[in-house]
Amino acid sequence: CFLGSAAFLYGILRRFVSFLPALGGLLVYLLLPICLLYSRAIMPESCALLFYCGGVYFLLRWFQDGHGPSLYCSALFTALGIMEKTPVLFVGLLVLAVFWWKLGKGCLKAKGFYGYGLLSLGLPLLYYTYASQVATISFVDGIATKHIFSTKILGLFTREGLAFFWRELPLFFGWGVLLAGAVGFALALYKRAHFLSVWALAFALEWATIVVVIQFGYYLIFMAPPLAALCALLFQSLFAQR
Repeated sequence: CFLGSAAFLYGILRRFVSFLPALGGLLVYLLLPICLLYSRAIMPESCALLFYCGGVYFLLRWFQDGHGPSLYCSALFTALGIMEKTPVLFVGLLVLAVFWWKLGKGCLKAKGFYGYGLLSLGLPLLYYTYASQVATISFVDGIATKHIFSTKILGLFTREGLAFFWRELPLFFGWGVLLAGAVGFALALYKRAHFLSVWALAFALEWATIVVVIQFGYYLIFMAPPLAALCALLFQSLFAQR
């Protein structure tokens, strides 16, 4: 599953950068400590990454090429990603942005807009409704109402929340990659690669609202694909300077 997510990520990168920068971004993704660890763990992260990256790839294909079936492939992949790990929901911010860029106010009248929402959110809703009725383990029962949607959601502004990121980010990503990603984000804004910048911002919001509350390191992993893409954008700029 993780290698499948890498294949989709490479497909995304090649739509923004040339071969060598795309290869560099792919290597960043493959060799990030958090990916090395959780791609081999018996946990749902790798499967979620596969469907999440697939959803983003098909969304980008629809956005750039207008390929109709890709839109519903994206919705299906996104639904399966959410069914694996609910934080994948944050990719919805990118979906909304893409619809706005492509259709403007007309997206509110587009059947594809509502079809995407129905498929990507309806399937997970049915799944979680069913799962809640048959589940025998209640480890995460009410985790959203008890922890996330509470006063703890402001954890980013506490000493404990900042200490969590200061401890976990260099462990799972490394300061070098984080710095390269920050420069790549500035380049994305400068070059108007808004798809990549909004993608990164969506999961920065996940970090700031979900990860800082739960404080499980593996929830950081959904930033790995957009971070690798931003690094690839930096590599492209460096190669252009010879």
